[in-house]
Amino acid sequence: VRAGYLAYALTSALAAVAPSIGGFIVARAGSGAANAFLTPLVLAGLADITPRERLGRTVGTFGAVQTAAIALSPLCGGVLGAIDWRLPFLVPGAVGVALALVPPPDAEREPGLEPARLRAVLTRQVGILSVAAFLAYASVTSLGFLVALHCDDAFGLGPSARGAVLAGFGFAGVLVGRPSG
Repeated sequence: VRAGYLAYALTSALAAVAPSIGGFIVARAGSGAANAFLTPLVLAGLADITPRERLGRTVGTFGAVQTAAIALSPLCGGVLGAIDWRLPFLVPGAVGVALALVPPPDAEREPGLEPARLRAVLTRQVGILSVAAFLAYASVTSLGFLVALHCDDAFGLGPSARGAVLAGFGFAGVLVGRPSG
């Protein structure tokens, strides 16, 4: 978890100082990979510490928090981008460093239980689920990107206003996340 947060922070800083569009894209891909690495670890940690009867609601709350972040990120990024285009990358990178300093505690293992192995999840079913999740997330993210472009082209909205428009996408998810869990 700590390595994931630090990788995210480093790649975010690299995006802010990238000398070319190619370097910027590589840095952003690194940030995405670090984030993709962290999410299942956080969910696994939640599953370890949550009583079984409350797991659905807890995962629903996690989903609502994720949705809130997705909703507020464009708004915050737009406001920060209006100040300086590098800030939407440097501020989350600083948050990544802060989170690396306080990683979640390890769950207590039952005596005699074998440690989890990465090889155990390298199955066809996990591969199919991963591809499906990637395509679903890419579709939703792409829609937001296209709406932001349209808001600029058709209405001349600046970065803060486009962020406010995109924030509306996630508010419904925030409202229904916990109950749907």
